Amino acid sequence: MIFDNIRNLKNYESLVPSIKAIEDFLSRNDAASIAEGRYEIGGGVYVTVSSYATKDDAPFETHRDHIDLQYIVSGTEAIAYTDAIHVSDGDDYDPAKDTAFYHNACCSQSVVLAKDDFAIFFPSDAHKPALKVNGTEAAVRKLLFKLPTPETEYMAYLLQLLPKIKMPERAVEKILPVAEKLSKKTLDDLTYAYFADRHFDEKLNKICRDLEIPDHLANLVIYLFLGKETYYHYLDRHIDPSIFFDSMTDIVVWELTCEKDRKDIGLLETGWIDCTLRQAIYRLGRFQYEPTTFESADIRIGDHIVKKGDRVLSVHIPEGGSMTEEARRDSYERAIKFFSDYEHHVFVCDSWLLYPGHYKCLPETSNIIGFMNDFSIIHSHEHRSTGDLWRIYGFDYDLRDFESLPETTSVQRYYKKYLIETQGKNGSGYGVFMIENGKHLK
Repeated sequence: MIFDNIRNLKNYESLVPSIKAIEDFLSRNDAASIAEGRYEIGGGVYVTVSSYATKDDAPFETHRDHIDLQYIVSGTEAIAYTDAIHVSDGDDYDPAKDTAFYHNACCSQSVVLAKDDFAIFFPSDAHKPALKVNGTEAAVRKLLFKLPTPETEYMAYLLQLLPKIKMPERAVEKILPVAEKLSKKTLDDLTYAYFADRHFDEKLNKICRDLEIPDHLANLVIYLFLGKETYYHYLDRHIDPSIFFDSMTDIVVWELTCEKDRKDIGLLETGWIDCTLRQAIYRLGRFQYEPTTFESADIRIGDHIVKKGDRVLSVHIPEGGSMTEEARRDSYERAIKFFSDYEHHVFVCDSWLLYPGHYKCLPETSNIIGFMNDFSIIHSHEHRSTGDLWRIYGFDYDLRDFESLPETTSVQRYYKKYLIETQGKNGSGYGVFMIENGKHLK
């Protein structure tokens, strides 16, 4: 059991790392005014906000899968506590509520919590909260945080992550049986190896052998788990956790790509996920942004000269979602806010979406044309290889046989016609624009 003032909460991060999620929540919310109810915080942590009158007595309670952090926002209450080995006459453990109640204890002591005090109770601590102090009833407002125990922290994180990133249910059914076989020590070792760049592939290959699973399924499960460390890094930097969950949706994009290519659940492409996990790229609305440097010759945009080597934001376009003007503007504005330390917000993009040939094959109303018009395209490349055509047609077709390509979407129809007419021309482009004082310049 731990008893302290909330201003010292940070001192206990090394003991209970998920305390970082609580600190982030309290920094973003006024504890005195948040509405009563339950709130999911992230990383398997949640909080229940309640107001009540203290009472004369209550049963002792224990938990198996969670640590209690009870924070008094206003009022005063006593909490009796003892080691769980000293309680008896208990009810059956309720796994749904993660609680067992006990009606007798051979010994106990109590602590008085006043405004801004908190107490932490571990699974080994039986505790009896919300008691009167010296027989006097008091009105109390409390934030009860539930934190997963170290043994359950990884699974608690995973079970919260999967629905937030909208992982398909068919994939979840493959992920969970593998995840449940991995011990905390194994995942701790893998996480260290990955972020320290030491023997990660070797350890991952061993898991594939030990569990007798394909490498692409192991990739998916392990890279999902690695995100827990990144999540805490976000909290350390006071980044809104919703940006983490949005950024992690990229793993779903690449899982679906694996399904199209291998006809199986898994993850083949890990490079883009590496960028997310190592915080080299962030999803902000429709687009992802990667801090990088300008690679072209000096160029004037408005009154500003963008020089080679200047700090810029590279725009990446994950699959899924529409690129309407509203969605594009919203994303650019989010990027400006997120990268507020940039003196100039210059955006670049190197993509097949900026191929100038689109002006010949797509209608002016196309969102791809709208995206292209956001940029000044300063150089492009044209070829007749299949290149990025898989992004339009998938893996089920011979991308060299233009006549056989599907026409399910308008882009597929327009592109197929263009490919037939030009005998397979396609390509990419590199563009740039700048937003200065709310003005879009290119």
